[in-house]
Amino acid sequence: MSRSLLSISIVKSSARFFAVLVALVAIIGCGDGITGQVGGVNQDPVIWGTQGDGDGEFQNPRGVAVASDGSVYVVDSYNQRIQKFTSDGTFVSQWGTQGDGEGEFEEPAGVAVASDGSVYVADSGNHRIKKFSVELVDPIRTKPVLVDEWGTEGDGPGEFKYPHGISVDIDGNVYVADTGNSRIQIFNSAGAFLGSPDPSYARFDYPSDISAGSLFSNTLFVADPHSHLIMEFVQDGSQFITQWGTEGAGEGQFNGPRGVAGGPNGTVYVADTLNNRIQKFSGQWEAKRTFISQWGTEGSGEGEFKQPNGVAVAL
Repeated sequence: MSRSLLSISIVKSSARFFAVLVALVAIIGCGDGITGQVGGVNQDPVIWGTQGDGDGEFQNPRGVAVASDGSVYVVDSYNQRIQKFTSDGTFVSQWGTQGDGEGEFEEPAGVAVASDGSVYVADSGNHRIKKFSVELVDPIRTKPVLVDEWGTEGDGPGEFKYPHGISVDIDGNVYVADTGNSRIQIFNSAGAFLGSPDPSYARFDYPSDISAGSLFSNTLFVADPHSHLIMEFVQDGSQFITQWGTEGAGEGQFNGPRGVAGGPNGTVYVADTLNNRIQKFSGQWEAKRTFISQWGTEGSGEGEFKQPNGVAVAL
């Protein structure tokens, strides 16, 4: 008998030595050890999570990020916390409670991990960004230590309105999808405001996720669900490159995409949320990205999703 579960799905590619991780709200049965295919490559998916507030349980998981050591961080939004797992789904730790104090969250929405291991959280309901050190751990509470935070509600530089997506580039700069203000803001690792893409060409409508330059790419991708678009910029946001997508369910079309991640060899993965699928694209620096493959339908079986919210790519 099926039951309502909230889960994290990891699809591991044996051929390319990287993994695609999907944060989703799913209605699935029990069991794991699923085997399927994605884009013609044999896969060995790993799925974990049940609905609840215990270790390894979720209430509306949103963002997902992967550290260089393979650790997986999940935004467990309605439980007001971040959970950390190994790459096979083994629970490691969690931190956060509801509130606006140190180490507290109000429906956090996004998470990102810097090359030095720092974890950044988009604390959406508190309109701020929080930075934690996983190297410094509170000896009493055994939680990562809050080392910095910035932001208040507003529309000025360094102010936010329900920020959702967050990403960190290889230089440590922090990119925030300032969702309620329909803009992107860029900061250094200490929270100093660096700029925003020019609104004359960066016309967002409730952007929900962002993927900044990494080992894979020096471009910036933004998921704009209300426009059913993925937008691409040079890494610092100073130049628009291209955009793709129209509303629909065909190849290369989207219905409210809420997650985006750059992958190896110029590939891009999109959580096509309301179409209950993941789409993969290629073609870096082309006028328009080329559709490669897709997987997922609505449901509770192997390779099925219900409104995937986030996607991450890991070596």
